[in-house]
Amino acid sequence: MDLVQITAGETDPVRRRVRFFLVGVDGMTPAEGEAGGQPEISVNDGAFTAAGVGTLVQVEDNTYYAILDASVVASEGTHVETRYQSGATALCPGDDVQVIAAPSTPYDDSVLAANAAGPWEVETEAGRVRQHRLTEQIEAAKFLASQAAGTDPRRAVRFNRLNRRDPT
Repeated sequence: MDLVQITAGETDPVRRRVRFFLVGVDGMTPAEGEAGGQPEISVNDGAFTAAGVGTLVQVEDNTYYAILDASVVASEGTHVETRYQSGATALCPGDDVQVIAAPSTPYDDSVLAANAAGPWEVETEAGRVRQHRLTEQIEAAKFLASQAAGTDPRRAVRFNRLNRRDPT
């Protein structure tokens, strides 16, 4: 399966999904009807357990997903392996998960507030340092926020074309 990266402390259940492609005991036939089955996870190479992961939800044919508990993805650096097996399926590995640090932006509100409170230019015996003008920092923060919003699938813009049918 795939290696999925999840941000540490992720609260959105959709972003904590892990996928499974299930096959029958013959290893070939797509396995259906496994919705509600209980997958297992191994955290940091520990023993596999059903604790920390929800039950399977069928997407289509032999494709399923389960949602990891928020406690499982709470810490950066955590590695999670997933698997599922029942009497009607072979042992099927699911997605592996790597928990990563939350991305940081160089311009957030606290940085802008600190820069606004501090001097624009400082000079010592070692030299002179200037920061970017506050207006430039605000523009950079807006640009980075728009870039982040554009990559977030929950904030994407969707265009649909509507065709009006003539009733005659």
